[in-house]
Amino acid sequence: MKRSIKLFCSIALIYAVLGTSNSASAHVSIYVAGMSGIAINADGATTYEVAFAPGHGCAGPRTQENPNGSYTTTRLVVTMPRNAAGQFILSDPKILNAQGYTAKINRIVDPADAAKYRVESIEYSDFALPAVNNGWAAKDAQFFSILVKLPTLTSVKSTNTASLGASSTASGAKIYFPTMQYCDVAGQGVGVQAGTSTPAATSSAIDALCTANDLIEDVLYDDWTTKGNTPSLVIGTSNAAANVIEILGNAPTTSAATPGTFCFDPNGFNPATARLAGAITATLRPQAQKLELVVDASPLHAGDVFTVQNSNGKIIATGRLNSSGEFAKSVKVQKSWKVHEGSQIRLYLGKNAVAADLA
Repeated sequence: MKRSIKLFCSIALIYAVLGTSNSASAHVSIYVAGMSGIAINADGATTYEVAFAPGHGCAGPRTQENPNGSYTTTRLVVTMPRNAAGQFILSDPKILNAQGYTAKINRIVDPADAAKYRVESIEYSDFALPAVNNGWAAKDAQFFSILVKLPTLTSVKSTNTASLGASSTASGAKIYFPTMQYCDVAGQGVGVQAGTSTPAATSSAIDALCTANDLIEDVLYDDWTTKGNTPSLVIGTSNAAANVIEILGNAPTTSAATPGTFCFDPNGFNPATARLAGAITATLRPQAQKLELVVDASPLHAGDVFTVQNSNGKIIATGRLNSSGEFAKSVKVQKSWKVHEGSQIRLYLGKNAVAADLA
């Protein structure tokens, strides 16, 4: 039996990328114009780059191959802030597209004008942000950015109701961006224990083996919409807690739930062991108008069907890995691919992007 498991993290959200112990989950930091942890004294006319940066992978079972129990992030959904009346606090953002991910806008009817639409959320996908780098967890981050005009503090105060703090004297307003972080773990033997199962001993370096009562997961996801965990930025001149208001309807009111305990199925594969991060090599031969593709996965992926795509999702090649998890082919470059030197070429197993290389 399989399902998606919702994991909650009780650690507080912070504004810098920090290492954590094995028991800690992910957080998402916000950077404005490349900086974090500062108040933004916006003038209402300036457009800022606001970037969301997952600092850790999703928490999961600790195994011999993955002793950190941290899993690769593959999707991020950021919701635009709204107040108690359902009105959007910020102007509509633009996507700052970049190589390495795909961004999709989810829109809804504007609560203030039924003839218009607004950006409700942005879904970033088709990427693989490593949770562990050469044995070190939480040493990789990636920016998922929007461009947006930030309002003045005066404007925020006049159009919203404070849920915390005194609006008249506040020198800052905290704006929250509810966020969900997803980690695709299909086939990796990642499980969550049933209430009747026995967790690993506190002294154990790895988690327990899954039993017939436990659930094997396809997706882990961390909920960054709760108290102390929701990504935020401060508009104004001070981010000191005593000087900052929060906005009714935007400030999180739900506490994080207690996370479950994990188990693992030894028949699952671990992407780090399978060397998927560097499993594709793409070499462009401009004069011959050829693209040389070499896939070098592992026997764990023998027989797997794959596609090779450009950064826009155009399929360049398809095939099936041999008994060693390998494949090689020279393909004629098509104009519609828009492939040039430096283009990102991605390897997909099923719907999941597992590796990439620059042509």
